[in-house]
Amino acid sequence: MFYLVVSIELVLILILLLFIIYFGIPFVKGAPFAVSTPGKTRKILELINRYLNNKRDVKAADLGSGDGRLVIALAKDGLEAHGLEINPFLVWYSRRKIKKAGLTNAFIQRADYLKENLSEYDVIVLFGVFYMMDRLEQKLKRELKPGALVISNYFFFPHWKPIACEDKVFVYRLNST
Repeated sequence: MFYLVVSIELVLILILLLFIIYFGIPFVKGAPFAVSTPGKTRKILELINRYLNNKRDVKAADLGSGDGRLVIALAKDGLEAHGLEINPFLVWYSRRKIKKAGLTNAFIQRADYLKENLSEYDVIVLFGVFYMMDRLEQKLKRELKPGALVISNYFFFPHWKPIACEDKVFVYRLNST
């Protein structure tokens, strides 16, 4: 009986450790997983289409792509969509959803977007949190091409002036701020 109790406790501890690794580390490194609602997703796509001159050969990145729903929406809208996600479970789940959708222009990469070079992207979409926006603003300013669009859901950048803000979705065009 003693060994059964110890075994159950060890299994519970292991499950707790896996939970901390998969969900706790992303919270400390960036932002916690938060789902984009269908309405916010539509608004983001609408704003990208309004401020993007041409969708041809456009690469978009969703920083902290979570379950991949925004990456899938961007790809279905005709963009080459990339998700950068640190949580291995969410990376697996997103890739599964992309495969099931049959998309060839959607990709998920397990990565810490704060350590990745983002210079290849024309559009950046993110749902950050207030404590990381200043650092992320500096990184994007250094790495993105002139004219790149940055779409931030809910949180704004402290030193940039948005070219649009609708339903707490902020749109920035690099070098126009």
